[in-house]
Amino acid sequence: MQALTRPQIDFEQFYNEIEYVAEIAETPCDRSVFEPVIRAYREQFAGGNASFRTTTKPVGKRELDVRYMNVTQPHDPYQMALDNGFLVEDGHPVESLMREIQQYCPIAGYGVDTSVTRGFTKIWSMFSEGVPAAELLSLPSLPPAVHQYADFFANYGLKHFGLVAIDFLSRHFNMYVMFRDPDTNPPDFAANLISDLGFNLPSPEEQAIFSRCGDIHFTFTWDAPTCQRLSFVVLHAPEDEFPKHTHPIFPRLFSGFPTLRDQRYGSFQSSYSLRHGDYLKVEMDYTGMGLMMRAAMNIAGITI
Repeated sequence: MQALTRPQIDFEQFYNEIEYVAEIAETPCDRSVFEPVIRAYREQFAGGNASFRTTTKPVGKRELDVRYMNVTQPHDPYQMALDNGFLVEDGHPVESLMREIQQYCPIAGYGVDTSVTRGFTKIWSMFSEGVPAAELLSLPSLPPAVHQYADFFANYGLKHFGLVAIDFLSRHFNMYVMFRDPDTNPPDFAANLISDLGFNLPSPEEQAIFSRCGDIHFTFTWDAPTCQRLSFVVLHAPEDEFPKHTHPIFPRLFSGFPTLRDQRYGSFQSSYSLRHGDYLKVEMDYTGMGLMMRAAMNIAGITI
């Protein structure tokens, strides 16, 4: 893949464009909430990949997040969040889990999400190599429910995890498996996973799309005895290949979301959950570095 030159972010323009994306996504937006977070992580946004993320939840429940992913600049986003007052520790195991991940897992880089209405929400920890399931499950502060799924992961050949994410507001923990060649997944891969976890099957079209996913992730909490959510991710589809017909919001977003590249790219995602309902998600690539980020992860060998 030809190397891309990283575009320069004009942050005042970026803040205006965030407000514009919120408008076309029909989500609330408060610049006084999101700007301090982006300003604190300005170097990481400038040196990594920046994107927007929203969902097909009904207007009123739909949100917009802005995120960076960065594997080029060593930094500690958790300590930065504490230092800037975005997080205040209160003794929840989510805090010790973050430190265990930093201590025991091979970190290649991090990402941070900020909601445009709630502020700092999530930290992503990307690994420099796949972490075996048994090693990840040995972390002391994991949600207890995760341990019940060791055989489930093994039965589906999910032996290594490439990244994890912690949502500090909702106190969710996500575990990601990444596929080097998703076209080799069985045609009933998504349907079997969804059914085995007890979630409702989506349309045959969704089943087919997400059987060829690039990533899957499982969401756990500390107060629930089972996996709370299953998500599939189809990575970085160009605008002309993105399944815009699956929801009315997608054509509107792709006709308007700003990008620093000549072509728009978006990742198509699902979310299946009995507790929170099913919906679709889209991540819109602002700086256009998402494909290079994925290529770097493949080279590092963190996919299966």
